[in-house]
This record gives sequence, C-alpha cells and structure tokens, in this order.
Amino acid sequence: MTVDIFKQYNHPGVDGMLLGGDEGGRDVFKMLILGARNSLLIGIAITVLIEVIGTIFGLVAGYYGGKVDNIMMRFLDFMMVLPTLMIIIVIVTIIPKYTMWSFVLIMSAFYWVGTARLIRSKALSESKKDYISASKTSGSSDLKIILKELLPNLSSIIIVDATLMLAGNIGIEV
Repeated sequence: MTVDIFKQYNHPGVDGMLLGGDEGGRDVFKMLILGARNSLLIGIAITVLIEVIGTIFGLVAGYYGGKVDNIMMRFLDFMMVLPTLMIIIVIVTIIPKYTMWSFVLIMSAFYWVGTARLIRSKALSESKKDYISASKTSGSSDLKIILKELLPNLSSIIIVDATLMLAGNIGIEV
C-alpha cells in the first residue's frame, strides 16, 4: 500500500495491478481486498454465532415440545417484539471501548431469533417421526438423539439459513 506517484492512474493489468492504480499509485485491488476483510470477518462471525445460538435454542424447543417449548417460545416472542435497532444504538453508545468484536456480540444477541424459530418448526415435525421414537424406545439419551439423529436431518435447512444470513450479515457492517 505504498504510494508511488509514477504508477498514478495505471491501467488495469499494468505492473501487476489487476484493477489499476489510484491517484496515489496504490493498487486498487489490494485496497479492495483490505476493505472487504472487515466486512467479511464481521459477516462470518455474526452468522456463525447466530446459527449456533439459534440452532441450539430451536433444537431444544423443538425436541422437547410441550411446556419447555411453550416457555422458550414466550421468551422468543418477547425478544422479537423488542425494538432491536433502538436497543442496539443505545448499547453501542454506552460501551466505552467499542470494537469490532463487541459489534459482533451485540448483533448476534438480537438476530438469532429468526433462526431459532425456523429450526424449532422443523425440529417439532422431525421429533414426531418414527426414527426419533425408535431411538427413545431403545434407551438413547436425549443429547445423543438430538446430536446424532435430529441435527443431521436438519442440516439442509441450517445450511440454507446460514447462506442467506451470511449474505445479509455482510451488509450489516456498512
């Protein structure tokens, strides 16, 4: 990223500059990569946290159903009615040393609810199927059933949700 005025406004492809040079003779492609680094890192980190929290919450609520599901869904409904944008703005102004990682944690704390509802709805329908009943009858623990049988059957919906979330979360930082 050194300034070289002799490479000022280089055409694309000249001197190894894929997208050419700017007014300071810097490589535009390298600056583009450096600028995208933070957006990609934030988008990926938020997506991973959202998917982990939402998947765990949705799996537990969907697998157990009944009162556990009812209590967890009332908490989720409460989270959904909060004015998240206003709360995020207040939290960001309160934090004394605001960093990229605090931004990731704040955004993840509020945006996991959609994923949790999606995973819960699919887990509710899957937990009523015969293979789950057979595992319960054979004496498998709930954790083993959730991790080894229910989660793999929800992987397609988790992958699709993560892909769509990543696209949206990259734009959050901007």
